[in-house]
Amino acid sequence: MTNIIHKIDSKDISVIIQGAITKETDACLRSIRECLPLAEIILSTWEKSIKKLYRKSSTWRYFDC
Repeated sequence: MTNIIHKIDSKDISVIIQGAITKETDACLRSIRECLPLAEIILSTWEKSIKKLYRKSSTWRYFDC
C-alpha cells in the first residue's frame, strides 16, 4: 500500500473564529496568520467588538453583514 500525502496550500483554507473579542484575540489571529499565511480568516463577533479590533489594526478588513 502506498502512502499518498497531498500538500494543501494555505490559500485553499478558511479559518472561522467565533465569539467575543478578548485580550487573546489579536494573538490568536496573528498565530493563524503565521501558520497559514494565505488563508482566509473570518472573525464572527458583535459589531462593537469588531470595530474596536479594526481600529487597532490596518491589516484587517471589516465587513458589516
